[in-house]
Amino acid sequence: MSDNETLFKQLITKAQDGDGASYTELLQGLNSFLKNYLRKRIFDQNEIDEVTQEILVAVHKSLHTYDNNKSFMSWFLAIAEYKIVDYIRSLKKHSNTVDLNSISNLFAVSNSDSDLKIDLEKAINRLSSREKDVLTLMKVDGQSINAVAKQLNLTEANVKVIAHRAYLNIKTYLGIRS
Repeated sequence: MSDNETLFKQLITKAQDGDGASYTELLQGLNSFLKNYLRKRIFDQNEIDEVTQEILVAVHKSLHTYDNNKSFMSWFLAIAEYKIVDYIRSLKKHSNTVDLNSISNLFAVSNSDSDLKIDLEKAINRLSSREKDVLTLMKVDGQSINAVAKQLNLTEANVKVIAHRAYLNIKTYLGIRS
């Protein structure tokens, strides 16, 4: 178990029991971790600060959902990745220059994130074959909803519903509640 995993798991467990000092230490530790983590993915310091705050707010709101029988880093990084995707989407809305299909490097899993990779693989393996197909075509191959619908002989609405259910199933498996 990594040092971060051990420390953060101890702190969140105490924080869930009402220990304010542990909660403060947890947020400070996560803040430092996130600054380094995001620096590899986002190059504007102001944006790093903004995304860090969004992630910390999400952690605060989801604190009660953490199950101390599961990996803390997997739970935490899943929340972080959802917020990073939200950030990318907000860029897309404000600029036509951001290509969502080119963000795969944001989700490159390093050796230190191997627990998250294992948990994500387990979550994906639990999906139905249809959900796996849609997710693979959209997120791995970078195909549009329209292209996926044509390839799988589905309506665009059906592709959206299947993708949404796949995301929910992955979040449920990882213990993330919105």
